[in-house]
Amino acid sequence: MESFITRLLHCVTVTHMLHLNTRSYSEHIALGDFYEGLEDLIDSLAEQYQGKYKMIAFEVEEVIPASSALEYLMALSEYVIDTRNDLPMDSELQNTIDEIQSLINGTLYKLRFLK
Repeated sequence: MESFITRLLHCVTVTHMLHLNTRSYSEHIALGDFYEGLEDLIDSLAEQYQGKYKMIAFEVEEVIPASSALEYLMALSEYVIDTRNDLPMDSELQNTIDEIQSLINGTLYKLRFLK
């Protein structure tokens, strides 16, 4: 869980940078909604996990921006799908992960079709 939450926290930073660098208004809005929503969901997931299990010792890692927002979010979606079964299966934690995946899916829709 520590690695999962850390990766998602880095995603907030990366998508914020992509939001600031885009010249597309629709991509700017979609990414702004995404990183703001993701930050709240990650905070909730981390607090739920720590309340139920233990404190997380976060490690600071260097963040490398992605080449495009669409590719970055597609890779993030795959990461969440591939990783979620290795995380605690408590329904409240998995529900928050569902909300994170839903936010990713909605943002992918905006990035693909609302140009």
